[in-house]
Amino acid sequence: MNILNELDALTSLQLEIMIYRAIEEAIITGQNEPGIVAALTKKIPESLKSLTKIGKYTLITGGIFVHQTPKVKFNGMQKTSIEIGDLLLLNTIIDQRGNRSRRAMLFQAKMVDALPATPDNGDQHDLYEKWPLYTYVHGALQNQHRYITAPDLHLAAKYLLLNKNNTGIPFKRHYLKQALANASALTASPTRPLNHYQCFAEELRQFILGNAGKIFLAMDDQDYKNYSDLHNIGISYPPSVKNVLPFLFGFYDWEGWSLMVNDLIRSTARKATRLMNVQPSSQATGVRGVNVENIMMFTSSISLISQLAPPSDQVPTDKNDPNEEDGGISIIEFILQEVEGTENNKYLEEI
Repeated sequence: MNILNELDALTSLQLEIMIYRAIEEAIITGQNEPGIVAALTKKIPESLKSLTKIGKYTLITGGIFVHQTPKVKFNGMQKTSIEIGDLLLLNTIIDQRGNRSRRAMLFQAKMVDALPATPDNGDQHDLYEKWPLYTYVHGALQNQHRYITAPDLHLAAKYLLLNKNNTGIPFKRHYLKQALANASALTASPTRPLNHYQCFAEELRQFILGNAGKIFLAMDDQDYKNYSDLHNIGISYPPSVKNVLPFLFGFYDWEGWSLMVNDLIRSTARKATRLMNVQPSSQATGVRGVNVENIMMFTSSISLISQLAPPSDQVPTDKNDPNEEDGGISIIEFILQEVEGTENNKYLEEI
């Protein structure tokens, strides 16, 4: 669903400035890459709180920060395993009839000093550029295989390039090509070399409005199990068989992306470690976030409510917690519901 054309110029500009300022504040306050990601999950939802309506749509947003993510391995790697990503964006747009459009974007965050940028981890670059068949190596997902194939993956799984040297510059439309060098946060397609640089603030605005990212299927527990089983059957057959019987194996191409997004959502829902507390020295368990009760509303069987702790900008420093192996990923979620002529939040309650 594309709602960009329904926005008036003032609302569009207001959304753009709110996003830009939240990103700037996050990069200024964050001391390093995980610190900036933590700040993004807090400051973006906080900044958008006052913008409760975008055109005919109400806006609900929430964020949660998780230190370290599920790790994977694939053939030809230099290291034993790598993290699958740093930040997952989720978007749900609901029209008056209850039709839902869901999109996701996955980012690998990197600190940079200038453009062009060169990733410092060849294995992560290979994963995002080629998406070979990979295997989860820890936690509840251990030994699960995923093979993601689609023509638009470079638009959905990208690098998030963070540059502290460019913070504090007055608001500009960095998505204009001549101003990209001034942006403190850019995205880039994971080609070799990286290309299609875009201002993160503008790409995030487009994502919120349903014009960026990749569509995914939200799965309940039974769907998740069924699609996982079918996916594993599909990837067990050689390409020659798939080419002869494409109607039987087409699902494994399309559902690979949806399965990965659902993998990450479920890993985050299970995450409960003392490293996520407001005070890392505390022995209690919990997960930090802003408006976290809204996260993952589209699947009621996955809830973070029982694991909540107050939000914090403090980044955990202890990396020896055994619970870290189960992973999880930092998430920012946006839910837009068309409300003109409908009952209040009728469809939000069903997500």
